[in-house]
Amino acid sequence: MNDARAWRPEVEGRLRGLRDEVAELAGRARSAGGAGPEQVRAGVVDALRRLRQAAHRAYPAPLAQRGLEAALRELQHGDGPAVRVDYTATGEPPPELALAVYDAVADALQGPAVSVHVAVAGNAGALDATIDVSGCAGPDRRRGIALGEAEERRSIERELHDGVQQKLIAAAMLLSSATGGPDAADLLDGAAADLRAMLLRRPPWMVGGVPFTECIRGAVRAYPVPVDFTYEVGALPPAAQATAYFFVSEALTNVVKHSGAAAARVRLTEAAGELRVEVSDDGRGGADPGRGSGLRGLAERLAHMGGRLEIRSTDGGGTTLVAHVPVA
Repeated sequence: MNDARAWRPEVEGRLRGLRDEVAELAGRARSAGGAGPEQVRAGVVDALRRLRQAAHRAYPAPLAQRGLEAALRELQHGDGPAVRVDYTATGEPPPELALAVYDAVADALQGPAVSVHVAVAGNAGALDATIDVSGCAGPDRRRGIALGEAEERRSIERELHDGVQQKLIAAAMLLSSATGGPDAADLLDGAAADLRAMLLRRPPWMVGGVPFTECIRGAVRAYPVPVDFTYEVGALPPAAQATAYFFVSEALTNVVKHSGAAAARVRLTEAAGELRVEVSDDGRGGADPGRGSGLRGLAERLAHMGGRLEIRSTDGGGTTLVAHVPVA
C-alpha cells in the first residue's frame, strides 16, 4: 500500500539531489576548461527528465494504467477490510488529485478498519471525495481528505514547471551553441536557487533577504535576449509575487525557444486593484494557444489565481503576453 504521508520527504529528497546537480552543471558550463557544452547539455536534459518526475512520486500501476475509479475498486484484497466505491464523477481528475484520493483510501485501509466506503462525485476540475471508515473505534468520516494535499502537490508542480523547468529548458537550448556556456550558467544558477528556495519552503526572493524587485530583475537578466525591464508597482501580496515571477520566467523561456527575437520587454504595472505583467518581443509572432499546450497552461494557471491571460501576436509583428492578476 502507499503511505499517504510519505510523498513529501521523497519529493524533497529528489529535489535536493537535483539542486546539487544543477549547481554543479552551472559551474561546468561556466568553466572554459571543463566539459564541453554537449556534455553539460546532456546533464541538463537528464535533470529535466528527473525534474518532471519529482512533483509527485511514481503512480501505483493500477492508477497509472486504468484510472482512479478502477484503481479504487482494486484496493479490495482477500480477507482485508471491505471496500465499497460509489463513483459518479465525470472525467479523469488531474494526476496529483487522483493520487491524493488513492493515497487517502490506501492509508485508511492500513488502520484497524472493518470497512471503507468511498464516494467520489463532481468533475475532473472540482472533485468531492468522502471516505467513511468503520472500525473497532467506531465510524470515522473523512470528508475532503484529498483536497488539501492535492493543492500542495499542485503548488509544487506549478513551481517546478513555471520556474525551475523553464530555466533548464532555456539553458539546454543555449548549450546547443558552443558559445552559450556563460549564459546557460546564469540560468542554471537561477534554477538551483529556485530549488533551494523550494526546499526551504520559501519563495526565492525571501532566501538571502533579496527584495522581490531585485529577484525578478535578476531572473530577467539571466536570459540571453536583451530585456528592457520596468517595475512600477508597490507592495504585492505573496501570491501575486509568485504569479508574476513564474509568469515572467515561462514567458521569457518562450521568447528564447520560439520567437527568434532580438530584444524583449518586461513591464509590471498596477492599477485599479490589478497587477499587469507584460512580456513582449520583436520576434516572428504568430503565437497561437490552439497550436500547443504552453499558452493554454499559462492561461489555466492564471485562471486558478483569479486572473486571465491576454495574447497579442501577428505574423512577423512580435508577441505580447499580458497577465492580469487581481491584488485587491
